[in-house]
Amino acid sequence: MLLSQLFERFVGESPVSVMVRGLLEIVLSPQKLDKLFEKSSQTQYTRELLFSTVVEMMSSVTCAIRPSIQFKTGHAQERSLLPNILATVEEGDVWIADRNFCTMNFLSGIVAQKSG
Repeated sequence: MLLSQLFERFVGESPVSVMVRGLLEIVLSPQKLDKLFEKSSQTQYTRELLFSTVVEMMSSVTCAIRPSIQFKTGHAQERSLLPNILATVEEGDVWIADRNFCTMNFLSGIVAQKSG
């Protein structure tokens, strides 16, 4: 079988890395990570993502497999409307927003409008 031949080549050329990978797959298995989270979490809870899923995603960024993790949320969709909203900003306006609304580009745009 081709896979076993490939595996044997890695075992022969780099046995330590094969052993470490095997150990990490056992220690960091999704079931064990989720069990550890449930056992040790105090105020955290599982809502949409399992802890093991978060670990897997962040590991892919840490190991440079992926450049970043992008989550499309309702807030991200709202922020896509900010350029249109920026055109309506006038001096003397009072804007009340939560932390997800206030992005650097939007605030810089308000400052640029005032100075321009």
